[in-house]
Amino acid sequence: MAGAGRRAAVAVCGRWCLVILAVASALGVSGPALYWRYKKGFSSSVSAAAVSSPSCPPCTCDCPPPLSLRSIAPGLMNFSISACGTNDPERSKEMEKQFVDLLNSHALIFFYQNTIGYKLKITCLGAKEIGVN
Repeated sequence: MAGAGRRAAVAVCGRWCLVILAVASALGVSGPALYWRYKKGFSSSVSAAAVSSPSCPPCTCDCPPPLSLRSIAPGLMNFSISACGTNDPERSKEMEKQFVDLLNSHALIFFYQNTIGYKLKITCLGAKEIGVN
């Protein structure tokens, strides 16, 4: 009986800890936004009046338009990966060699795994026969 009461108390304590953690997480995420909203004021008319105050002169910006990548370096606009290195025959030969080597190594690994697995099965069957006799 005492064990069941203790488990129930631990479960209730765990639930309360999770609730407190959830509330703290929610406040941690939304707290700064709520703080600035409260500091600025909850009504939108107050914030609109603060933006259009007569004491601030209108801003005049005489900035040049932003530079585009096309005007800076026209050769960098080709971002297609498929066209990268297609004109290099030496590179394509090397890539073909690597592909063949990879296939060869995978075939060897597969062969050795099957051979080792077969030998292991034979060994286990032999051990079972020896154990039975």
